[in-house]
Parts: sequence; structure tokens; C-alpha cells
Amino acid sequence: MTRIAFFFSLWRMFSLRHHQRHALRAIAVILGVALGAAVFTGVRLAARASISSFENGMDAVTGKADAIITEPAGRVDERFVGQLLRLPEVAAASPIISAYVETANGQILHIFGVDPFLDRTFRSYSDKTARPELVFPLLDTPNTVILGATAAKQLGVNAHDTVHLTGGQKLTVLHVLHDDRFEAVDAGMVALADIATAQELTGTFGKVDRIDLRFLANTPIQRNISAVKRLLPEGYSLNPAEESGKTGRSMIRAYQQNLTVLSFVSLFAGMFLVYGLTSLNAASRRFEVSVLRALGASRSMIFGLFLADGAILGLAGWAISTPLSLGLLNHLAPVVNHTVNTLFTRVATGGVFIHGVEIVGALLLTVTVAILASARPALEAMRVSPREVLVTTGSTSTSPSQTWRWALAGGLLCLAAWPIAHIPGPSGVPLFGYFAVFCLFVGFSLCSPFLLEVMSKHVSVITGRIFGPMVMVGSREIEDAGPRAAVSVGALITAVGLFVCLSITIGSFRSTFNLWLDQTVSGDIFLRPQGAEENHYRFTLRPETIDWIIQHANSATIMAYNRYYLDIHGVPVQFETTDFHVYRTHSQFLFLTPATASQQLNALREAEQGHGAIVSEVFANQTGLGQGDLLQLHVDGIELKTPIVAVVRSYRTRGGVVFFDRSAFANLSNASPPLWGGARIFFRGPKPEAQAQQFHDQFLREAPAAATVQATLGSQLRHIVRGIFEDTFAVTSLLLVIALIVAAIGIATTLTVMVLERSQRLNTLRALGASRHQIRLLIVWQALSLCMCGMILGSGAGLILADLVINVVNKVSFGWTFVFTFNPLELSLTLPLVFLAGLAASLPAAAAALRKPIAEVLRGQHP
Repeated sequence: MTRIAFFFSLWRMFSLRHHQRHALRAIAVILGVALGAAVFTGVRLAARASISSFENGMDAVTGKADAIITEPAGRVDERFVGQLLRLPEVAAASPIISAYVETANGQILHIFGVDPFLDRTFRSYSDKTARPELVFPLLDTPNTVILGATAAKQLGVNAHDTVHLTGGQKLTVLHVLHDDRFEAVDAGMVALADIATAQELTGTFGKVDRIDLRFLANTPIQRNISAVKRLLPEGYSLNPAEESGKTGRSMIRAYQQNLTVLSFVSLFAGMFLVYGLTSLNAASRRFEVSVLRALGASRSMIFGLFLADGAILGLAGWAISTPLSLGLLNHLAPVVNHTVNTLFTRVATGGVFIHGVEIVGALLLTVTVAILASARPALEAMRVSPREVLVTTGSTSTSPSQTWRWALAGGLLCLAAWPIAHIPGPSGVPLFGYFAVFCLFVGFSLCSPFLLEVMSKHVSVITGRIFGPMVMVGSREIEDAGPRAAVSVGALITAVGLFVCLSITIGSFRSTFNLWLDQTVSGDIFLRPQGAEENHYRFTLRPETIDWIIQHANSATIMAYNRYYLDIHGVPVQFETTDFHVYRTHSQFLFLTPATASQQLNALREAEQGHGAIVSEVFANQTGLGQGDLLQLHVDGIELKTPIVAVVRSYRTRGGVVFFDRSAFANLSNASPPLWGGARIFFRGPKPEAQAQQFHDQFLREAPAAATVQATLGSQLRHIVRGIFEDTFAVTSLLLVIALIVAAIGIATTLTVMVLERSQRLNTLRALGASRHQIRLLIVWQALSLCMCGMILGSGAGLILADLVINVVNKVSFGWTFVFTFNPLELSLTLPLVFLAGLAASLPAAAAALRKPIAEVLRGQHP
């Protein structure tokens, strides 16, 4: 204990006092670390809030169920509940209707239909719902619901008010329920109803969406599941309750992981700042270190002092980052929530909660990164000999052979990044892809000392002739600064690499996505039942509505389709049947395989004849099935065995897609095609958009049951989808700005340190006649040189990183890739931003260089 107290006392006298004398340096580094840690913590907290909300909602939905029975492409016969309750292994069974309806004001409301008596062993929403005056009216009075508090607020209703639905249906609110678990379901837009009311609303009499099961306590669950499976009719599936919501949870977690890695880049850039300051202290205080060694301080003591320096800088940065992260969280949480709601599933957007695990995790990570950053300077400091107490230290620049070795090591790391990224990792987690990103940034950063040395030696001669001798002096000083100048370049490499990567990734996704949207999601009008996506297309357009569409479409071409939601080996799949003949005429797939146009045409003809299926890239990547493999599915009571004839790009966010011809699928059951799940209409003539608008307006005015149909103009739909895509990159743009700020702080710190180290030399130049303008020019040139080096290496890192993100990280996380698109014109916009950051970073250094009078500095005072 005495040794520990002595160590901290020594650190206070040796390090803390030094930081107090040079407070601006320490403050700049701490702020840089704080920004990186704040972004990391804020992103983690925002993503965790969405995951927690989703999981709370799933817990409320599944309740105490041990297993769930479903019919993946249809519904379960409610009479099956009685058979299940007669099994000795089953303690309780509860039929559930889970459907979505649209209110008159356009809100989507989740109707959760239960048998209040059977369901009480599974879920308890609050004590209030158990009171007879609330339960019995649900049973006895049709079209009554208990509404969640959030839904009541959104709909502007209270107890005993009426909620109007599209199609003229009405629901009476018996009670407004204030229950946090209930509010977590579908962002609080949920209503509890008796199962008979839910069946009447959905027209599914005698059918339910699922049956929840509870088994006898203290019995092996697998044995119970096996007993129930023997009773299941063909096509029914039985899965553990914890698998419910697995798809949504995995997609949100993948999104969280990618945001975490991107946000870590800012913290990684802050590591260079800690390294730079600790390295400066180790180099500029060699005399003081040698004095300590001469007085008996051990190597380990010196090593510990400098490590403690890094740890304290990290700790101070974390302390400031905590309130900063809370401020960022207020902006990040709505953006992350909006993206999750749009792409994956609805989650509550309530208040932000601070998770201690995330705060402690950020503390450990920030301090660990800071300690690692200070390790190399600490090693250099511990090698200082006591004999140096009588020796004046010289330049601390790195020799050419050393910079060459570091560059070689960096090049090898960069080369290793590609094979490392392709090592198989845990399912759905691109662990080695993330490690490859780290290797890439470290590798290019190690190359920066060598590039700076080459630029200083060879470029300075040319630039000196053009811009004058002060520019040549500035270039030589960068060479003398050695690794410390390269450190700020490392921070800039990280920021520029991220900038270039995001620019290429977003541009590539945008071009591929727009091409897919225009060619694959074609059509002048899209018709489908209200809430079709939320209800998994279990409802069809009404016969009278279909007849009206056929009669009034005139010469337009109609492409009807049906969609079934399946689960194949744990992979969510949308099985879509459509008219391939119409599709081939009016739309176009973006093929991955086969490659040639003639092979693609043959694949379409095979699919049109019902001799094969076309699958999406997500389906192929997540199931391992590709072109030529046999596909086996059970859909709506039909066993389908067919080869896969093509793999195409698709950017639907809720699983893979299997396309099959609609008529061929109906022939398998010897029945006519079912009612339409939806339809696209293609108009002919010179003004299809005008015809579509006219048909759309007429449909809403005259078509039977038009209020139950979502009719959208194709141009509007594609505009909405493009807007959703653009919104998803709001968080990444914020991360990019923060990374550039951290890099600018790094440049400012490095330049200021270089000025302070060479203040006598600079003021000697002033004494010999150099003007303030020339001194400023020298410093600005140094800033631009560092920016140029960072731009060159950062651009290279960004190009490789973009390829890793497109073909590795996205493929593992989400199942899709896109075409790599390099747009030099768009990337050229990064040059002004980075050089402006460099110019801004040179201002504090220029001020420091000109702050003291010439005579005071030349008297020999230390900076």
C-alpha cells in the first residue's frame, strides 16, 4: 500500500505538474478522447435502447409460453386447442390472433386477440385487466378493446370513446391501460381484444394466428415438444418461445454492431492523440527521466509513470465523454429508432435510459485504448540511461531504416486484412471483418512515417523553389519531428479512410439500390390490403375489388401476386408467386447468377414455365443454396420441390425472397390461383403517370371496399423508398463529422507541439528577418503536408475498407452486397474539407509561435 501511495505521489509531482504547466496540450488531447468516447457510448446506448424496447415487446407478446404453434403460410385451426389440452404434457394452451388494422387517421394499430380466461396463465398486463368489470365486457360486448396509453394518446381517445377504422368498422375503448410491458409492444400502438372480436375484425372465423403452450413444470421440454409434434397436422410448426422475434433481434443487433465499429473509429483516432502527447513527454523529458533513474527509480517505475499518464488521459476523457454522450444521445436515439422502425420492426421511442454496463464498458475500453497508445512511448522512456543526466539529448527522429521497417510491417498488415476478413466467423457477426478493418487502419498508420520522410526529403526541394525557403524549412522540420508528426497523420488516416469508405459505400449502395428500385420495383400503381406488410399478406383483396380493377384497367397490364411468409432452417423467407410472363415484359431482375444475358433469359423462361425458382442474394447467403441446388418448401399445404435457376439482388430488409410463377404454383394444387395478395398495374401510352393518377383517383372514389386497400402510385412509392434509404445514413454522417473533428484536434496538437519544441529556432528565424507572414506560411505548409500525407494513405485505406464493408461486413450482417462504384468527382469533395481542417488546425500553432517576444525566447527559456 505504501508503494502504491509513493507511486501516485511521484506521478503527481512528475506528471501532473508538467500537465498543469502545459495545460492546453493536455486539454486538447482529453477533448479528442472525450469526443471519440462520447460518440461510442452514445451510439451504443441508442442502439441498446432499441434492442431493449424490442425485447421487452417480445417478452410481453410471448409471456410465459414455453413453445408456440404456427402455420407458416397460413393459420391454425382453433379447434386444435382442445386436442392440445388433453395431452398430459400440456399444462395450458392459449389461442392468439395478432393482426394489424388501420385507423381512420392513418395509424397502424396492433390488435392482440386473446381468450381472457385461457390467456391469464400466460400474460398479466396489470391488475386492472383482471377486474371483472373490465374482463367480462371484452367477452360479452363485441368490438371492444383495452387500449394502450401510447395508442390512446396517438389516436386522441379516452375510455368509452370510439376508434374508427378504415372500412367503416368501429372499436369502443373500455379502458386505457398504463403498463410498461404492454407499451413495449409495437411502440405502444396495441389494443387488447377478445379473440372473437379480433376474428370478426379480420374475417378469420375458426382460425387463429398461433397457439401458445405451457408445459408441466419440472419436465424435459424437448420430450414435451416431441409429444406435441406427434399430434401436429402437416404444415404446422412448433418452436420454442424464445425463437419468437429472432429475426428482428438479429437484424437490429447487426445494425448495432456496424454502428459500434464505425463509432469506435472516432475512439481509435483519439488513441493517436494520447500516443502523440505521451511520446512528446517521453522525448522532451529525457533529461528529467534520467535524473529519476540516477536517483534510483527502476525501469518499471518509469514505465508505470508513462502508462499512468495514458490511463489518466483516458480516464479524464471518459469523465468528460459521459455528459457529452448524453447530449449526443438525445440526437442519436431518434435517428437510430427511426431507422430500426423503418427497416426492421416497430420499437418504442420512449425516454432514454442509462445502462451501467455500457457506461462501465466505455470506461474500460477508453482507458484500455489510452494505455495501449502510451505503451510504446513508455517503453522508450524506460530505456533512458541514468548516464544521460550529463548528456544533452539530440533529435528524436526515427532513422530511415526504422521508418522503412515500420512501413514494411504496415504493408504486411494491409495485405493480411483481405484474407483475415474472409475467415468464417460466428453466424451473422462479421467478427474477422471488423478485425480486418482494425488491421487496415493500423497498417496504413504505420506507413505514414516513411511517407512523411519521403515527402520531406524529395518534395521539399521542389516546393521550396516554388514557394520560397520557408516552405523548405517547414518540410525539413516535419522530417525532424519524426513519429510524432506521423501520429497526427494516423488520426487523419483514420478519419479520411472512414470518409472515403462511407462515400464509396453510400454511393455504391445508392446506385445499385436505385437501379434495383427502378427495374425490379416497377409499376405505375401498386395495390395491396391495408397493413399487408404488418399482417404478412395473410389477407387478400376482396373479390368485388378485384372485379372492379379488371373492368376499369382497360388496356393496362395487371400483374397479380401473392406472398407467403415462411421459415426455412431458421431463415425468414418471403415466398412470392407472380406472373413471370408479365414480369419479364415490364420489369427486370438484377441477376447475380447466371452471368450472361442469354443464360438469364433462359432462367426466366424456366421460371415462367414453373420449372424452377428464382431466389434473392440474401436467401442464397443465409441458407447456402444457390443456382442449380434443389429447393424444398412447404407452402400453404403444398410440397414444392424445384431447382433454383437464378440468384438475384433484392434489398428487402425482412428476410430472403423466393420467386415462383403464380399459375404454376396453382397447378400444383389443381386449383385456380387464389385471390390476389396484391397487384401492380402497368399503363401503356405516352403518359402512363397521368393515366395512373386518373385510375388512382377513380379507384378511391368508386371501387368497392376501397378503404381497405392501400393504393399507391409507383412514382410515389419509389420516392418514399428512396427517402427511407437516405435516412438510414444520418448516423454515419454524424460519425464522420466527429472523426474529422478528432483528426483536426490531432493535427492542431502536433503542430503546436512542433512549434513549442522549436520555438527558439522559429524566433531565431524571426530575429534574422523572417516576417510573421513567413512564419505563418511555414506552419500552414506543415499542416497541409500532414493533410496531404493523411489524404494519400487515408484514401487508400478507404478504398480497401469500402470493399470490405460491401463484400464482407454487409454480406455477413444483412446477407446482401452491391456493386462497387467509384466516383472520383464525388470523392474530390473530401479534399476541401480535409484541407480546411488542416488550415483551421494550424491557427493555434501559429498563435503559439508568435505569442512570446523574440528576445525572451532567445534568452534560452524552455518552451
